[in-house]
Amino acid sequence: MRRRGAGLRLRIRGSSSLDIPMLATLLPLILAPAVQQDLFVQPVNQLSRPGRVTQHAAYTDAFSSGWELDSQGRKRAMRYFNPGSQGGQALDLGAFVPGGESAALGTSVGGQIVGWAEDVVQGVQVRRPFLFDDQNGLQVIPLPQASEGWAIGIATFGHSAAGTMRRADGLLQAWTAEIWPAVSTALPLSTPANWESEALVMSQSNGVAPLLVGGLLRDPSGREFAATWGRSGQTVVPTPGIGNARVTGLTEHDMVCGTFVDAAGIEQGFVCDLSDPVNSLIVLPSLGGSWTRPTGMNNQFIWGASGDSQGQSRAFQYALDSQVMEDLNDRANISSGMTLTQVTSSAFGQLYSFDLEVNGVQYGAFSSTVVMSAWPLDAGAPTTLSMFAGPRNSPAAFVYGFNPGQTAVPGGSGLILDIDQARLVATGQTDSSGALQETVQVPPQAAGVTVLLQAVVPDYSITTSVKIVTFK
Repeated sequence: MRRRGAGLRLRIRGSSSLDIPMLATLLPLILAPAVQQDLFVQPVNQLSRPGRVTQHAAYTDAFSSGWELDSQGRKRAMRYFNPGSQGGQALDLGAFVPGGESAALGTSVGGQIVGWAEDVVQGVQVRRPFLFDDQNGLQVIPLPQASEGWAIGIATFGHSAAGTMRRADGLLQAWTAEIWPAVSTALPLSTPANWESEALVMSQSNGVAPLLVGGLLRDPSGREFAATWGRSGQTVVPTPGIGNARVTGLTEHDMVCGTFVDAAGIEQGFVCDLSDPVNSLIVLPSLGGSWTRPTGMNNQFIWGASGDSQGQSRAFQYALDSQVMEDLNDRANISSGMTLTQVTSSAFGQLYSFDLEVNGVQYGAFSSTVVMSAWPLDAGAPTTLSMFAGPRNSPAAFVYGFNPGQTAVPGGSGLILDIDQARLVATGQTDSSGALQETVQVPPQAAGVTVLLQAVVPDYSITTSVKIVTFK
């Protein structure tokens, strides 16, 4: 039986002459559904030193915060500009005292960085919260009646920051500070007498949006309770288990995630709506093991680390709508000896930072979701096939078909396309940003025909999600 639209032939117009022999013949398979390999993780040869990436932020440019270990094993705060791109830059932010340690923990879309850096105060070496920007360099965020503390986050457009300080009585207390148009003294967040509080996450999308802070309260006996500070003042999030709970992610729509310790003493992840935390609370599943530790969330996903059946830490993403738990190692172009052990941040569901373990050593790695598009969708006219955020300067191809299924890429080390009897339509080489665009001619008889499209980068085992289009 002839498949609908089987006579459709897409002619390449103005495409690259680059040949990819391994795609010359695509082999149909009958197998279980393939796992999409659409996460391009920064190659190991670009990871200069062990460390961690703590947060991504992207607007017109992309910035990331983090730290690396120097040759003596000391932490050095780093800001990364357009990480992973050919023009990417890494800037060592230094510390307030020569040879001191520092760590960058948050970034705004303008490249402002907050974190902590060592300083000497009255002859004592302490950690002090800092704000870094290109105009003023490293600045101390003043703390009231305290000399030691750290900043854990900054607003999207740099209006405010949050963190934790050690008070004169030795107890920890969460704080917030206005940092635009000038850095102001931090304001302590509400904390019961003789209790401690810690800020672990914050959110403020713009200058008029509410400033939300999540973290924990600790009673005098040491038991910890998940807590938030925001529109309704201080809120303790009711969680099951024996305590030791904390908020590690939140959204402006009153959704929070975090951890608690269950009756067996094992750390579990949770998510709930603050408007009805008891009835909305969900205990997150694991990746086959006994524990889960979320590190952040947005309106669609929760991410973090979870144990597998061997007890190993694996990076996960949990979809709030479908309640599906996903091991992101299965979607990444990583090889033997490499494991994504934790998601440290995510932006727009497209950019990620990970703890990447390479033969037992931890690095901070960047990742982007490789996506494709096709536009316009007019039969009898040219359409442009585009791929973004892939490996740079790499051979790539676009394929098409009419039904979901599987097609093996010869020589692709097990690389599987998600289209039945996929056909090659255009090849080329990605540019310095990892993008590729090819224009093809769509015949008039394609009107009303639904076509499945996919992009593939064989050298990096990358396949995008399938794009389903119907020509008009």
